[in-house]
Amino acid sequence: DDSRRLCTGSEDKTLRIWDIPDGVYRGSEATVELPVICRLRGHTEAVVSCAFSAHDSTSDKMRVCSGSMDKTVIVWHVGTGSELCRISFEDCLLGCNFSMCSAFVGAVCLDNSVHIWDVSVDGE
Repeated sequence: DDSRRLCTGSEDKTLRIWDIPDGVYRGSEATVELPVICRLRGHTEAVVSCAFSAHDSTSDKMRVCSGSMDKTVIVWHVGTGSELCRISFEDCLLGCNFSMCSAFVGAVCLDNSVHIWDVSVDGE
């Protein structure tokens, strides 16, 4: 079930996509080892933000965006691990996210500027 995925960014410059198995419940105090589905590499500095696209919920379409201290946002295809696009900035990123319709990625930089890009796939 692709809705049971978790994405994390790290100081090691990577993103990890995790599978949340059945039996992991909210409020559980137990430490659980989650299986890593894939590890995405492409940033040259720490990844500080990442988010799934809301409308791409199946593996063949699932996208994630990541923002990094390397002053870039990358949009990834989760199923293939490929980089779909890279957006460069003049300042470090604080965060990034997809719009509700998944056609746009927004990013905020350390200088408090907000940027929005059309990242729609095949005119969708």
